[in-house]
Amino acid sequence: TKDVWVLAESAQPHVSLLRQAHGPIVVTRDGADLPSRVADNLFWLGRYGERYDSRGRLLREALLRLLERGEGAGEDGCLEDLLIALSLELGSVDAGPRGRYLALRRAFLGVFDEQNDGGLREIFAGMLRNGRAVRDHLGDESFRVLNRLRESLRDLPSPPSASAGRKALEEHLTLLTAFFGLCNETMPHHYGWRFLDIGRFVERVLSTLTMLELVFVKTEHPGVPLWEVMLATTDNLTAYRRRYRSALHPNAILDLLLFDEDNPRSVGYLLRRLRRQIERLPHPKSTPYRSAEERLILEAQTTLALADITTLAEATTEGDGKGQRALGKLLRRLRR
Repeated sequence: TKDVWVLAESAQPHVSLLRQAHGPIVVTRDGADLPSRVADNLFWLGRYGERYDSRGRLLREALLRLLERGEGAGEDGCLEDLLIALSLELGSVDAGPRGRYLALRRAFLGVFDEQNDGGLREIFAGMLRNGRAVRDHLGDESFRVLNRLRESLRDLPSPPSASAGRKALEEHLTLLTAFFGLCNETMPHHYGWRFLDIGRFVERVLSTLTMLELVFVKTEHPGVPLWEVMLATTDNLTAYRRRYRSALHPNAILDLLLFDEDNPRSVGYLLRRLRRQIERLPHPKSTPYRSAEERLILEAQTTLALADITTLAEATTEGDGKGQRALGKLLRRLRR
């Protein structure tokens, strides 16, 4: 046990071995004395939080399309791709459009189910567990936001209606953004904060690469609806419209989400930020060589920088599939 209480029959005089406020104190700052357990918890706090965010965004788009299309949603190929993106199976389907609509609705709302492996509640449980383990590293406001997210998820029926689920996701995504924003603003930027940052952006770059491969390589329903989902889930639809003021073009989407290092949601930006954080972690001073982590992130950045953009552009046009194969190979190498 952490605390043992010895009960007395009457009040006892207060005795403390702590230094008094008026006494001398040695000023210290957070430095390299970070326990590996804390680093691990902060890393996974970032990964679970970002995983909740990415799955929540995909599910929000799926429920929005489900509500807009109604019983016609059964013929929406974009929803089939979102099932794949969320690693869901349709299950038994009754005959007719309504039967398929109900099966889709049941599959998507099942992500809220407490018994769903990989569902939102399980992901948040991992986030909360790691957050509680490093409570003394988080600011009070950050932890209040985390508790508010816990209460909102607890009060949500399992499963909710489609409209209630979409509305809840809007709130959850905002709370997640607030949580990580407060962590960025209130946590000292020492090694613990760097591990939190690395966890977040490792998870984000993996989910972005997986989604890009689905949208441009593996999908059987390519086209504007799926491109819109890709931009919406990365919060880039407005940026695209402002930059191009035209209909969606896959080459421009690839550039925005893969190569543009000024876009915080692009793979290029994420790799650059990961490299900066990894280089600032402590390394043995006895060797002049790069660590394994530095070599890996440098390899990923170099792989992206040396990609043949002209060949990749063919992935979005009709042809012999050379561009699609090249793009798929690039995305798999980056993810590995």
